[in-house]
Amino acid sequence: MPKRFAIDPAREMPEKPDPSKPVITPTILNVPDDTY
Repeated sequence: MPKRFAIDPAREMPEKPDPSKPVITPTILNVPDDTY
């Protein structure tokens, strides 16, 4: 599974990446949550 993601990271994970977006997504959601 990790080999496929490395070869096709934008093809298999175009909407929900692994170690790049998941980390930024929670951070952005957490920032507005605290501001509100």
